[in-house]
Amino acid sequence: MPIALAGFAFLLMTSDPAAAPTTPFTAQHRVTEAIAAIRLRAWRSDAVDWPAVEARARVEASTARDTIDLLPVYSHLLEALGDHHSFVQADPALRASYKDRYGREFDADIVRAQPTSGFTARRDRIARRLTLPGAARVELITAPKVFGDGQDAKTYADVVFSNVAAAADAACGYVVDLRGNVGGNIWPMKAGLSALLGESYLNTDPYARFDRGAFLINEGPYKDQVAARITDWRSLPELAQTPVAILIDDGVGSSGEGVAVAFRGRPSTRFFGQTSAGVASTNEGFRLTDGVNLVVTTSLMTDRNGRSYPDGIEPDEPVPAGEGSVVDADDAVVEAAKAWLAGQGSCVAKPHA
Repeated sequence: MPIALAGFAFLLMTSDPAAAPTTPFTAQHRVTEAIAAIRLRAWRSDAVDWPAVEARARVEASTARDTIDLLPVYSHLLEALGDHHSFVQADPALRASYKDRYGREFDADIVRAQPTSGFTARRDRIARRLTLPGAARVELITAPKVFGDGQDAKTYADVVFSNVAAAADAACGYVVDLRGNVGGNIWPMKAGLSALLGESYLNTDPYARFDRGAFLINEGPYKDQVAARITDWRSLPELAQTPVAILIDDGVGSSGEGVAVAFRGRPSTRFFGQTSAGVASTNEGFRLTDGVNLVVTTSLMTDRNGRSYPDGIEPDEPVPAGEGSVVDADDAVVEAAKAWLAGQGSCVAKPHA
């Protein structure tokens, strides 16, 4: 099932170690199963030298005694896909067992680019009033990462939506700060920002439909299940056209990047900051018979115009991270967004409220 785009990654952690197969362990059969699971669906499959990758995997697996020993084999198979987003999702007990046996994580040798963003630890969903020259008001909405489908995700959707809705009558525009949003569950993120994204756009996603504040799955084993719901939803169609400045940086990835992609092509929208992480892709989980889940990039996310972003989303106005005006506490990226919003017709005409 899709993960990054569908946001149901949390369902992939429900494996039961006790449910592992009782058939004799055969490492080479496991390698065959793993390759068969990913080769037909991986987004970059055509670019992979499969004979070489398979040969390496079989050599690495030749000394494997059990599933624990196969974890790095699986990890190297996914690394060979070259999408920088596929990964092995193993039961925590299996991961711990590998570390106990070898003194390191099974995927410790996988090198992934580390973001320079100073916002990746951010979890607070805040709203803050910004005043523009001429006293017009815009609202800054912070939309950080959120994981799983528990109470925190439900609260996320409610709080972010409430922050947007509370300023609907007074604000001439919005700043949506996605910086440091490394991903997680995209549906609470989209639900919280749904009024700005627009209901007509939200219903173009084939995986889920938006119905009176709720995302309902359209397909697969979770059909009609609620992916996210806003408790106190109300329709705000006028916000679909209001000016929105989107703040991004290299900490915006996966589902966080998916939210940014959702705003691409939206009218009256402009991006500020630094290029995003370049993992705006949809992942699917393929669970093997030993309970290990191979999370594989199967496609790229596309914006309203059908464009994908394999190398990241470039801002319309590149702005280095750093301090802004000496007379204003906002940082340079926020200052650039404010300057653009100050020139938008709704903000020129609308007084401070």
